Amino acid sequence: MDDPEGPDPTALTARGRTTRHKVYKQFIEEASKLYGNALVNTAVEIPMVIGAYALISRMRVISSPGIAEKAEAALRTIVDICFSPNKFILELHQEIDRGRLDLLRDFSRAAREELSALKY
Repeated sequence: MDDPEGPDPTALTARGRTTRHKVYKQFIEEASKLYGNALVNTAVEIPMVIGAYALISRMRVISSPGIAEKAEAALRTIVDICFSPNKFILELHQEIDRGRLDLLRDFSRAAREELSALKY
C-alpha cells in the first residue's frame, strides 16, 4: 500500500545525492585515466571515451545542466590532447606550474557545490 503522504523528501534527497556522487566519482576516475593516457600515448582509448560520454549522459538526466557542460568541456579537451603530440616531463612540470594540468577543476567545483546544495 502506498504512503498517502508520498515519498519522504529527505530520503529522495539523500538517494539523489548518493547517486550523483557515484556518477561524479566514476566520471572523475574515467576522465583522469583518459587524461593520463592522452599525455603519454597517441592511441585513443575509444571504449573509455564512450564510457565517459555515457556518464555525461547520465549527468544530463540527474544533474543541473552546468554539471554536464563542465564534464563535456573537460572530456573534449582530453580528447583533443589525444590527438596532440605527447608531453615530455619538462612540459608537464611547466603545465603544473601554470595551473593548467587540472582539467577537472571546474567540473569538480561545480559537482561539489551541487552536492552541498542537496544536503538535508
